[in-house]
Amino acid sequence: MNIRHHFALGVAWSAFGAAVRNISAFVVFIAIARLLSPAEIGLVAFAMVFIDVSRVALVNGIPDALVQRPEWDQSVATSAFWMVMVISIGLAVALGGVVAPIAYKIYDETFALVLASLSLLLLIEGLSAIHVAELRRTFQFDVLAKRGMILGIGGGIGGVMLAWYGWGVWALVISRIAALLGTSVLLWVRSGFRPGFSFAAADVRPMRGYSVRLGGSALLGVTNSQLPSFAIGLFVGPAALGIFKVASNALYTLISVVFWPVQNVAMSAFSRLRDDPQQFQSAYIDMVRVYALLSCPIFIGAAAIAPDFVVLAFGEKWSEAGIIMSLLALAVGAQVLVYINGPALAATGRTDLNLKQSALDLLSTVATLAVTVPAGLLGIAFGQSVRAYAMIPITQRLVRIGTGIAVSDAFRAVAPALAGAAVMGAAVSVLRVYPLADMHLVVRVALCVAAGVPIYLAAMLILFRSYTMGVWREAERVMPAKFRRFVPGGRRSSR
Repeated sequence: MNIRHHFALGVAWSAFGAAVRNISAFVVFIAIARLLSPAEIGLVAFAMVFIDVSRVALVNGIPDALVQRPEWDQSVATSAFWMVMVISIGLAVALGGVVAPIAYKIYDETFALVLASLSLLLLIEGLSAIHVAELRRTFQFDVLAKRGMILGIGGGIGGVMLAWYGWGVWALVISRIAALLGTSVLLWVRSGFRPGFSFAAADVRPMRGYSVRLGGSALLGVTNSQLPSFAIGLFVGPAALGIFKVASNALYTLISVVFWPVQNVAMSAFSRLRDDPQQFQSAYIDMVRVYALLSCPIFIGAAAIAPDFVVLAFGEKWSEAGIIMSLLALAVGAQVLVYINGPALAATGRTDLNLKQSALDLLSTVATLAVTVPAGLLGIAFGQSVRAYAMIPITQRLVRIGTGIAVSDAFRAVAPALAGAAVMGAAVSVLRVYPLADMHLVVRVALCVAAGVPIYLAAMLILFRSYTMGVWREAERVMPAKFRRFVPGGRRSSR
């Protein structure tokens, strides 16, 4: 089996596993949200902020350095395993033995107990981090995909059952720990790696520089994404964080389906064109146009129907999350660029610019939160969307340095699709509030979605026809020949 087949199969399993895991996790989250209160979900979400930031040191850095090595060496892997275990024990002790007791005295007793319990996740993650690296290296993505699905579905079902029987926050804590422990056992069984009882500093020293740079960039990214949750949990309260979590989880599921696949493909595509600047820049603009045309209506449409969707899916008690979801979804225009810029810069070898972008994003998030936290949950959500657009000129200048793509070209690639989606979103909002206001939620949501598609297509063909047809021609050009005859003009273009 050649490397191309391995790569294609790996991407397919990764995409399938991610889709099943995230969609099933969202369905489970809906069930749990109907059983628990905003404060209960918020307490666990606040604790997971500390866990998610800490685990970067385990899953990024040393494991990735092992995957990147030309050959797999059992001795080096064993030394890396014990190094990761030392880090995981240190992190677990720091959170469970230092941060949790402090939180017990000055914040909330239940939160402290939840954080101390969830710190066990870091120990479990450390036990299997090198096994994950070995499976990635040998292209056993099917095992990793199945692991993710078991973690999402199995843990979710367990959490729903415990919540049903009144376990409250502990339903989420116990189900997370049990699911990760079970999948770690699966990894040990399926992986060919078995650590010995030796450690040599010389084995891990060469990986230090690579792992620190990669881990540092990942840490900045995760910290930036978790800062709003941290600020809400600390200054606004667990109940508000629970509402924010419901709103952001719905968008997270959309992002995993819409944006993550492009990252899997973009890195490979850009890497092959790195020595041809003109082709590279053309591919970048084409990719931005295609994903803007597809993703902008999805997220702007989600913003328009979010108040109804949240009540329909989660229940009336979560109604406040609807407007939060709407505000967060409005950042889609900036997100299109963010999710393509990363692979583009990495493909050119300018990881230093990626690191700078992560640092600038972190600083801008801190500054935005400092201004918006006093305004509460609505202010924070609105501020994050405004921040995303305000950062475009800065981040695109970094992209220009690394790739030569002008800031204005990137903006013109996104703007028409975003404007057309805005027209559609405004029209759907008017329909939802006025003619359809008295209809049942299910009917209203279904009619809004059905109306949004033709409204968006009409807006794009009337207002931005050349842009839309240009994207269509590009899509048709790369479409497999056997499918071209089924689309308008397909026979003509396939000659």
